[in-house]
Amino acid sequence: MGRTTTLLSLVGALAFLVEQGGALSTSTTLPSSSRVVTGRSTMSRSATSFTYYTIIDGSSWESLRDSPLMSDGGDGKALPSSMGSIPVVTGTLESTQEEVIGLFAGSGSGENKNGKDSETLSLTTGQVVWKESVARLQGGVKPEEAAATYATALTHLYPLMAAQLSSVGGSGESFTAVSVPKDSVVVLGGNPEAVWAARALATLGSKVTLVSLKKPSIPESVNVLTPNDSDTFAESVGKFEALLDTIGRYGPQSRPVQLLASRHGCHAYRSARTKAEEIVASEGLLWGPGKVKEYLKSLPRKASSAPSATLPVAGWGAVVERLLKAKLVAPSLQTIDQSKNSATWARGFSLKATWEANTWPSTTDGTRFGFPTLEEDEDDEDDEYDDLVVTSANLSSRVQPRSEEALQEQESNRIGTRARAQPSSTSPYIQTVYGPEGLEEDVIKPELDCILFMSAPFCRTCKKLQAPYARLARLNHEDANSQVVFAKADVVGSFGKALGKSLGINAVPTFVLFRKGERFGRPLIISKLPDQQFDLALEYLKDREEWDDSQFDTDDKNNPRTKI
Repeated sequence: MGRTTTLLSLVGALAFLVEQGGALSTSTTLPSSSRVVTGRSTMSRSATSFTYYTIIDGSSWESLRDSPLMSDGGDGKALPSSMGSIPVVTGTLESTQEEVIGLFAGSGSGENKNGKDSETLSLTTGQVVWKESVARLQGGVKPEEAAATYATALTHLYPLMAAQLSSVGGSGESFTAVSVPKDSVVVLGGNPEAVWAARALATLGSKVTLVSLKKPSIPESVNVLTPNDSDTFAESVGKFEALLDTIGRYGPQSRPVQLLASRHGCHAYRSARTKAEEIVASEGLLWGPGKVKEYLKSLPRKASSAPSATLPVAGWGAVVERLLKAKLVAPSLQTIDQSKNSATWARGFSLKATWEANTWPSTTDGTRFGFPTLEEDEDDEDDEYDDLVVTSANLSSRVQPRSEEALQEQESNRIGTRARAQPSSTSPYIQTVYGPEGLEEDVIKPELDCILFMSAPFCRTCKKLQAPYARLARLNHEDANSQVVFAKADVVGSFGKALGKSLGINAVPTFVLFRKGERFGRPLIISKLPDQQFDLALEYLKDREEWDDSQFDTDDKNNPRTKI
């Protein structure tokens, strides 16, 4: 089978970046053995060829690097490089005179060519390309459009499609080929590259769901969801084979990625974010672009130490050719250097992707809406909390265990249990309360003025409230005159249910108020924020006014709630 394309480090080809302040994403470097200099062909017998280099870094490079790779030193996953590059060549095949695009494999001379003759094809210029990587150019598609499509397919599709296969004959070796996901695939993001990837996967035969904050215009063959269309997109889709994340990244050992595999059969989570996008996400739009420019200036030095690896491409050319036949052209990349016979491209940060990443709602444990979260067993009851009662008159005496032994056992397990199970809020302005002990320690003993948002992971209305609640928490924190603490508690599992029972809460969402650690007023039944009753209750807490029940609507029929 066709074997490889060489991914090598950048050397002198990136010096031009010092002068550029543009975008960054993917680019190509040449194999050192090929002795090809950027901007010129090693041989020129007839016709012309053009080489496009695309820098790949950040999570995008990690996803490509961690796909099944083959090299003389192993499977490629141990590569320490934080970036790489891929050369894509357009030209004319010497044997058939067809116009093609493929991955560069070296020059025509023996010492400058990688691979066997059976694995490569020669261009009329003397350059050679990997045979399995070749796609014929289609009428109506310009060479630069084909190259952009090829490069984007490598960063956005290849990591989802690479599959390790056993070799025939029992030699113990293996090769890697590409295989279009046959089951459902999820693409996250509404940016042009995400939309293109969703359309491309659908064209190749996958069942695709695109998840974006705003529903982009896209063919009906792609199912489009927003994070709030269902409890989670993961639950809505059910089982799916792969997920392409264009707005964020979770590590391979992170809980969301592990739950994707165990619950939904998704064993190929890949992120396509570039280093530039990661910098802007970290530094913000005010300082991020400047940091990106500094990073670009450092690329020549960093790229010079990037090691080489081989990228298996069995069947890859046929995949790209299908996309070109469908006229499915990927968004263009930014040209940051160009000569007569070559261009160097990069994909930088996307304002749309940055905005979407910054505004995508998250759960209290920092997981973006739609990803699976770890929920405790809702049916696991703990009789230890049966006698817990919370009253507005005497909160400090509300815990009445059945026996001294039960109290001692509860206290001995309390710290370990909370350390294991308590989630951390994704917002620094929201305090997480876990179970009755958490309420005692975090609200009652400190005698806080507090608004406690009672929620549940399976409550759709609760999920819609989380983002605006986090915003109100931030605004409250910025108010120097406010001493009110915004808190949140999930009422699932034995501890969560015990908290709900102790507060007399049997449905969510519910907002419970505390003044100096004691219950204040009555619970608020609210399904949308901002809300006048919520604002009034907050003012009561801030200004230490007496509760006036006549100012609050007691009819909650129009507020959807979930029983707990």
